[in-house]
Parts: sequence; structure tokens; C-alpha cells
Amino acid sequence: MPSSKFQHQEEDSEFVQLPYEYEHNHWNFIQSTLTPLLNTHSVTKMLVLQIIGTIIANKNNKINTKAIDQFPNLLCLDHALDLFEEQYYPDDYQTEKSFVQTVMPFVASLVLNTEQFVPSKSLKYLKRGQTDTVEVSKAGAACLLANSFFCTWNRRSDEALWDIFPSINYDEMFCEHPNYRPKLAKCLMLLNYFARIHESFDSIQKNPNLKIKFTRTCLDASTLPDFSHSNLPLTAIEVHCEGSISDSPDALQMDFANKFIGGASISYGCVQEEIEFSLCPEMNVVRLICQVMLDNESILITGAEQFSLHKGYAYTLDYGGNYIDTNKDSVGNSLKETSAIDALIFNRTTALSQWQKSKIDREIIKAYVGFSHSSKQKISTGCGAFMGDKELKSLIQYVAASQARKDLIYYTFKTPALDDHLAKLVNSMRNKGVTVGQLYQALVNVISTVGSPVSTIETFKTVKNLLHL
Repeated sequence: MPSSKFQHQEEDSEFVQLPYEYEHNHWNFIQSTLTPLLNTHSVTKMLVLQIIGTIIANKNNKINTKAIDQFPNLLCLDHALDLFEEQYYPDDYQTEKSFVQTVMPFVASLVLNTEQFVPSKSLKYLKRGQTDTVEVSKAGAACLLANSFFCTWNRRSDEALWDIFPSINYDEMFCEHPNYRPKLAKCLMLLNYFARIHESFDSIQKNPNLKIKFTRTCLDASTLPDFSHSNLPLTAIEVHCEGSISDSPDALQMDFANKFIGGASISYGCVQEEIEFSLCPEMNVVRLICQVMLDNESILITGAEQFSLHKGYAYTLDYGGNYIDTNKDSVGNSLKETSAIDALIFNRTTALSQWQKSKIDREIIKAYVGFSHSSKQKISTGCGAFMGDKELKSLIQYVAASQARKDLIYYTFKTPALDDHLAKLVNSMRNKGVTVGQLYQALVNVISTVGSPVSTIETFKTVKNLLHL
């Protein structure tokens, strides 16, 4: 296990320690291990896998790095390199060149030249309880992700730093188990990202205005609105049965996140957050700098470009091919904005507790923080994660959005009944002039109105009765 000294350093330091700043012997080891990849004509898939395995093994102190047959199982990456080489790279990039011999040396060079694009003490942590912003150049983000690809970061996924940080190396995603199919898809998305960055890196490095911005927002109790007495009117809402949150590119897109931002995006995860972070790999830089979110915090990611498409979802996730993001400003930055908020997790035993006032307050505050700190007027969102009641979640977000003076684009994910009933309830409330405070009071009184014991709660019906609609 890594020393407690390193953990203390990551927890208390103001700035990320970059691999080139590690102790001299360790950085020398990384340099010497990656150098063979710079000789493009001798690069093979097996060499790439052996080098990644060597770095992982050396970091973990598990095996003699010369014992090739004992390297970590990198089967997903192994198969992804074959598939991308044979099926995707020739067609999508109109080239007869070898992907492994062209792009992998480039990725290795990004690691070795990290200091040029991410200078020492230029990447600060976004810590719990603080509001702050970090900007990373597009070239710098590529260098950071190249380090993640070759697993050079000292932070391991099985150490105590999980208490405050997500993992940052891709080693778990490269391995066969668990969730082989979605991990293979995500490996292909990552390879496509590096192919695209390789193709455009000359222009990227010449344009320092190409950036990704990460903003952590923390609202303390003194700055929170009094939802119960708010006289603000309810805002507009569009309800869609078909489509997904990402189908509204001009709106702020919500990421129903793990409190450890990114969740299992660089390992076995394969649902909304993990897919989004795989389609837009630059988002994963946030894993390096953001500590675990508190109940009154959100994280806003601005300018992370989408590079890939996907097919399927969860265990049926597949790579959908290359994607060209045309939604950009005059400089060339993606206009995509994503706000990450973590919802409470319920199960069959605890499901009814989500109607408790304390739980509703927590979720409204979390949504309000996530909604209110973007310049975009519309919020693209949905519901249903972590066994949350879909009717309750939709109204919680509606209260938060209305208080933040934002309009909602609400995707019900092919739930026709919710689609119809939510739209009708919203129209009735707005026509009657229901305020944010009145809707909030109705929500927190649902549980006492239906009584106990109860196995299910009809939130829309109960709210409608409480508001005399």
C-alpha cells in the first residue's frame, strides 16, 4: 500500500503532484519504460500492453517487472486495440497507417512532455467546503489523460484515498472483469479520443484559449433560500418521453453523479454518468482534482468536448463510432456545460424514507446548487436514479429550478404515464398561480397525509389534493 505520507500530501496539498514531480527514481522509471514507444517503427500492441503492465506492477510492488507472464490482465484493452486498429481507425481517419505505431507513440510523448503543458503548481485541488474554479488547457487535459492511460499516477483505486478522491488510472477498465462488454466499449471511446487529439494536436497546442473549466460550488446555510416561504412563480417545463438529457445541447445538462465525481467511469461503470464521461473523456480530469462532494455542493464542467457516440446502455453498451462536436464558440471551445449532483441512494428497505422532510430538503438543496450556477436558462434533466421515486424526483427538481429561475427540459426515459401526468400537473399548478413555497409545502406534507403503514405513495395525486387542484 502507498505510504501514509503520500495520502497526507494529496489531502492537504493545494496543488496536484504531477508524475514528473514524483521522487526522482520513480519518474526516471516512467521515462525509461515509455521511451521504447517513441521508436514508432518498432511499436507493437504487445509492447504497449507490456509497458502498461510494467508500470502497474512496479507501482503496486507486486511482481518483478521482468516477469512478463505475470502482468495484470489487460484483456479489454488488448481486444480494443485490435478492434480499433482493424475496424475503426482505417475508416474513420481515412488512413492506411497503423494506429498502434502512429497514435500510441504520441500518447507516450504526451506523458513525457506533461511539464510543458501542465507546469508545476498549475493544477490546484477543488476541495470540500470551498467554491473555486480550475481551468485546464485542452493540450494539458490530453497530457493528464495520457498519464491515466499509462497508469502513471500514484493514486490507486484500492487505497484509503478513496475516502476523499476518485481513482484516476485506467487499469481497472483495461481488465477483463467485471462488465467486459461495456468496458470494451469505453476502451474504444478512449482510443478514439487519443486518435482525434493526435490528428489535431498541432492546432490545439498553438491555441492556449482552448480550455476545459471545472467549478466547484458550495452554498452554506446562510446563502440558501427559504423554499417554504418563497413567493416565486413556477417556471416553464417541457416534458419528453423520448430522448435523453444529452439531446438538448444548448441547455445545462445534468449529471446524476456519484458523490465521487465520475463514479466508475474509468473502471466498470456503464450508466448515465459513466457513459457521459466516456463520450467526453476530458471530463475525467475532474477526478484528479475534486474531493468527494458534500450535500450542499455541485461541480460544473464547461467545455468538455464529445468525441464518440454510443449504442445501448448498461450491460449492452457498445461503441457507436466517431462524433464531431460542432456546438462550439468562436475560439473552438465546446459549448457543452454539465452540472454534476449526487442523489441520495435508496433501496427497497429505505425507499419510503425519501418522502421525509430531511431527505426532500437535502435533494432540493442539492438540485438548487447544481441548477443555479450556470448562465444557461434551460436545464436538461430527468429522474429515476438510485431507486428514487420518479414523481417525487421530478417535483423536487421543479421546486429547485423554479427557485433558481430556470426552465426545465425533462426527459422521462420512455415512461409515458409520467410524461402525461407531470405535464398536466404542471399546467394546473401554473394556471392556478401556485408558488415555489406552496409546492414545497405540499411535497413535505405528502408523507403525513397518506399516513402509515403504506407500501407506495402516489406523489402527484397527493400533491394535487393538497394544492386543491
